[in-house]
Amino acid sequence: TGQVLGGGRRAHLGLTTSYDQLDGISAARAADGNKEKDGHKITTAHLKTGYDVTDNFSLLSVVRFAKTAVDLDFTGGPGGDDPNSQQRQQTISAKIEGSWLLLDDKWEVIPRVLATDIDREQDNPADTPDDPNTLNQRYRGRIEAAEMVSHHRWRSDCVATVGTRFEKESFRLDDKLDSDNSLPERFTETKSVFAQWYGVWKRLFGAINLRYDEHLTAGSFTTYRVAPGYRLTDQLTVKASYATGAKVPALFQLYSTFGDPNLKEEEISGYDLGMEYRNKTTSLYLTFFENHVRNQIDYFFETQKYANIGRAVAKGLEMDLQQQLSQDVSLTLAYTIQETENKDTGEALLRRPHH
Repeated sequence: TGQVLGGGRRAHLGLTTSYDQLDGISAARAADGNKEKDGHKITTAHLKTGYDVTDNFSLLSVVRFAKTAVDLDFTGGPGGDDPNSQQRQQTISAKIEGSWLLLDDKWEVIPRVLATDIDREQDNPADTPDDPNTLNQRYRGRIEAAEMVSHHRWRSDCVATVGTRFEKESFRLDDKLDSDNSLPERFTETKSVFAQWYGVWKRLFGAINLRYDEHLTAGSFTTYRVAPGYRLTDQLTVKASYATGAKVPALFQLYSTFGDPNLKEEEISGYDLGMEYRNKTTSLYLTFFENHVRNQIDYFFETQKYANIGRAVAKGLEMDLQQQLSQDVSLTLAYTIQETENKDTGEALLRRPHH
């Protein structure tokens, strides 16, 4: 990992790069006679620049780059190794936004445009002359969005936010082995409006969120979140939240070789209860959570397809401990334990760690 930071009176710049190479985790275990070491390589770069045009107007740009290569196996258990199957992906995203401060900094207006390009290749050459699992496909997707957000600070302890967003997602698939599997460009659009209120009254504080999304093919959704909290003492705070959500299938999940055009959107609801303790040197956070999902979208290796799970639940406990050992040294310990269940089968959800 490397980082460069710089700036002057009105301009600032930051560049961060990283490279990670992991051995990977595979269901095709060595204990079952599988010998391949599944690896995962990740290269990232993050460039952030800003410029204060005037005392009340500034510009910010962010560019992110990520390149990954992941070794894949056909399945778990004996004979699950696939020594030459790999997924490679390159993602480039960019964001430009402005910030106007008006009415003595009580009103902030933020226009924002974003774009993300995804180039993903699935490559699985034949292991034998009659191997039925060969694959060489290239997926290219793009997400473009424009957003306008307005923050109104009526008091230092009361902020109201309203905004609107338009997003377009496009997708195309090229199959180099079987042109019949190739797909021309497909696209979808989402229009959204949202609002949030955050306020503090003595020891009580909280936030209320409301969002409305209109999707080109999936229809419209209204979701919300309520998150109150109370400061019992100067050191101890209790918090809670309840939220609903909706997640539309991505175009890749719908139309790729691994997709299903009949996928339904996920419907999500969940709550959490937590406490926070702080003194001069110690911070402790404990949170119990429980989330329910209807029509959860998951990938099944048996069919090599995305599919809906009728009902699923995940619940658990999160802990975060931060200890300041000295002025320059601190220690952080984080731990999560969770139980998951596919309510249709009674089994645990795939690829969800218990710890």
